[in-house]
Amino acid sequence: MQLREALKTGLKTLVESGVPSPELAAELLLMHVLGRDRGYLYAYPEVEISEQITSRYLQSVDERATGKPTQYITGHQEFWGLDLEVTPDV
Repeated sequence: MQLREALKTGLKTLVESGVPSPELAAELLLMHVLGRDRGYLYAYPEVEISEQITSRYLQSVDERATGKPTQYITGHQEFWGLDLEVTPDV
């Protein structure tokens, strides 16, 4: 699956589930599983991603669609330029 397709698939799932800011959540989750930044997602939309990465991404999207916060899934939250570690205990 290409990055573009993965992002569209994740976005569709999140929109249908009523998640707030679905575009941002879809991007953050894909960035997390790829270990890349947002610029990479849009600079190389045709890049093929492995089945393993696709599976991890779609699993993360499904978790978010059930209401689990994106920050709990990724373990991170940016705040004023700081990258904070986040757990459900926070």
